[in-house]
Amino acid sequence: MKVIFADDHNLIRETIGVLLQDLSKDVEILEAEDFKGAMKHATTDSAPDLIILDLYMPGMNHLEGLRTMKEKFPSIPVVILTGSVDMNDAKSSLDQGAAGYIPKNIGARVMIDALKLIMSGEKYLPTMLVAEAEKQESATIVAGANAKSEKTLEKLTPREREVLGLLTKGYPNKEIARKLELREITVKVHLKNVYRKLGVSNRTQAVRKLMEMGVGPKAPRKRTRKSGGSGGQGSGGQGSGSKGSSSAKSTGTSSTGPVTVLFTDIVGSTEMTQRFGDAGAQQVLRAHNEIVRDCLNELNGTEVKHTSDGIMAYFSATTIGVEASIVIQREIAKYNEEHPDLPLHVKIGLNTGEPIAEENDLFGATVQLTARIVEKAKADQILASETVRGICTGKPFIFRGTGSVSMKGFYHDIPLYEIVWAECRKKETGKDRLVTERRTYSYAAAEATL
Repeated sequence: MKVIFADDHNLIRETIGVLLQDLSKDVEILEAEDFKGAMKHATTDSAPDLIILDLYMPGMNHLEGLRTMKEKFPSIPVVILTGSVDMNDAKSSLDQGAAGYIPKNIGARVMIDALKLIMSGEKYLPTMLVAEAEKQESATIVAGANAKSEKTLEKLTPREREVLGLLTKGYPNKEIARKLELREITVKVHLKNVYRKLGVSNRTQAVRKLMEMGVGPKAPRKRTRKSGGSGGQGSGGQGSGSKGSSSAKSTGTSSTGPVTVLFTDIVGSTEMTQRFGDAGAQQVLRAHNEIVRDCLNELNGTEVKHTSDGIMAYFSATTIGVEASIVIQREIAKYNEEHPDLPLHVKIGLNTGEPIAEENDLFGATVQLTARIVEKAKADQILASETVRGICTGKPFIFRGTGSVSMKGFYHDIPLYEIVWAECRKKETGKDRLVTERRTYSYAAAEATL
C-alpha cells in the first residue's frame, strides 16, 4: 500500500508518518514538504493508493492543488488533513473531490479509523462539522419556503422556523429540544403554534405542507405492505446487496446526500417454515414487517424495499436511525414476551454515507457496506459503522467496540461497533471498551411525537 503525505511542518510529517504505519502491514509512506513534492511522488513509479494533503502549504494554493491532483488521479482518494476547522473549507474540499476532511486536532485512533473508512469507499467529515452543517441547514430550510409562500409562513417566529426546520429533517421532539437547548415541553408548544399557523394538525401534515410549497424534504416514497416469503436474503450485486421487491418509485440517477441506511435481517428465516409451518412463519414475518414499518412511520424513516427476510430503509438523520434500531429491537423483545411459541430474532446493520438513488433503489459503497455489516451481526444485535459512531459522539447512546473485521469486497478491515439497546445493563467488564460512556439509556417512542 502506497501513501503520499504532504505537509510543510517537519514535526507533523514525522509524527503522523508514524501513525500511518497502522493503516496496513505493508504500507509505504512517501513524505513531501510541498505540493510539488507530492505530485512528484504520485507520478513516479506506481500510482499511490491514498494521497493526504495539507490545505495550507507551499504550492497548494488552497484548493487549487486538490483540483490538480484529482484531475491527474480521479480514482485515487485524496484527503485534506488540516488545522482549519471550518465548514466552508470542508464543504469546498468535498465539492472539489476530496474523499475526506480531517482536522489535525482529532485523536490518532479516530484519524486512522477515518482513513480506513475512506479507503473502503466512504467519505469522511468530523462530527463537529457534521453537527454544525445540520444546525445551519435546519436554520435556513424554512427561509426558502417563506420566499415561495410568504402569506402562509410570515407569521412564524424565528424560533418556530428553527423548530420546523429540524422537524422536516426527521428529528423527534427530544432531539429538537437538545439541539436548540430548550425543554421538550417548550418544543411541543412551538410545534402546536406552527401547526395552527400552517393549518395542519400533526408533523406529517406540516412536512407535506412544506413539500407542496416546493421546499423541505423530498416526497417520501410510498411503502407497500406486500411482503415476500421467508426465503434467504441475497447479499451480492452492485446495489444494496440484497434481493427483494422495491417499495418506491423514482426516475433518473442522483445522489441522496448524507443518509443513514438501515438493514434488518430475520435470523433463521429459512428454518422458520420447518419449525413453525407456513402459517406460523408468515405470522412471524408479518410481526417483523409491522414492527419495522410502524417505527419508520413514527420516526420519519423511508422504506426502500423488502428483502424477503428483512427491510432496507434510510433516515435523513443518523441519530434517528440509531434510535429507530433501538426501538425496533425493544419492540421485538416485547413481541417475544407475548409470543414465546413463535419467537422473532432480528439483527440490524447501520451505516451513514451518500448512496446513489436510481430506479427504486439505493446503490453504492454506503449500501454495500451496510449489507456486509448486518451479515456480521448476531441475533438481537445492532452493529454500526465508524461513521455512525462518530456522528453520535456525545449522544445518549452506548457504543461498544467489537474490533475491525474483514468485509467481502472491501480492501481494508472495517471497525464495527455494537449499539447496546437494553434498558439497563451490568457494569462493563475491563475487556469491553465503551466509546460513549453511559450506564443506562431509556427511550420512549411515544415521547418523540406530539
